[in-house]
Amino acid sequence: MLIIGTVFHLHIAMAIGAGVFALYAIFAPRIEASDEVPAKDRREAEPKGK
Repeated sequence: MLIIGTVFHLHIAMAIGAGVFALYAIFAPRIEASDEVPAKDRREAEPKGK
């Protein structure tokens, strides 16, 4: 019973972590875009291959 509970708890913890990471991946670009950083500086900080 202890092993089953531990595995179940780890599974829930991983699911919560994946959900939090997914929300961060979705909302982080919007939060960074709303910072008071000029677009020019942001483009230089993240160079894109042409």
